[in-house]
Amino acid sequence: MFLDKLMHIYTQLFDSALPHLCILCGYTTANTCLICNPCQRDLPALPHSCRQCAQFLRFTDISQLKCGACLSEAPPFDVTHALFPYESPVDSLITKLKFQQQILYAKAFAELMAKRIKTDWYRHQALPDLIIPIPLHPARLKERGFNQSLEIARHLAKSIKLPLDYQGIKRIKPTLAQSGLSAGARKRNIMQGFSVSGNYHGLNIALVDDVVTTGSTVQECSRMLKKSGAASVHIWCCARNG
Repeated sequence: MFLDKLMHIYTQLFDSALPHLCILCGYTTANTCLICNPCQRDLPALPHSCRQCAQFLRFTDISQLKCGACLSEAPPFDVTHALFPYESPVDSLITKLKFQQQILYAKAFAELMAKRIKTDWYRHQALPDLIIPIPLHPARLKERGFNQSLEIARHLAKSIKLPLDYQGIKRIKPTLAQSGLSAGARKRNIMQGFSVSGNYHGLNIALVDDVVTTGSTVQECSRMLKKSGAASVHIWCCARNG
């Protein structure tokens, strides 16, 4: 927890001390999201995807809102909003955020997400009641020094003025890294991996993660939140790996 707070303070000081440079092309930008307008226009567009899990769909009939998997066995979350497909340059930005301590990239993703929330995802509907970042196990947090999902969620909560809860749900199982595991292994790896101490009865929750691949992590988190009384769980992620 101390390292997490220290990283947050460092990010604020570092951000205020430097001019805004686009993290993709390196040129000065007035954009607070740290990605200039031309580079934003070049970012990959998310393909037509399932409304519930954001899995890429192979057809273009917009009347088909859900994939076959969600129709046959609905996941415990209600909707998934993803900014981008997990491809270049988004994959590189996320890798640098997570493994090269480029914490400012969390601000970039949060600002882009806030823009989509206001202009698209929730333009005609109410926002959830609060934001919860996917937690890291204490051992992984100590190893990495920060939780990338929490860093994204901090900036996002401030931008869209929603409460941030990062203590009510904890990761209690020291799981293997999900990357590199098969879909079945991911599901087994994360089972019973979380505990919930918060009271979420009747609340609509936005669950923030950096990347959704098979959805095993967000499914298990959502299942626990629903078990604790949450009315709905909305997944907000930077990228969907289809």
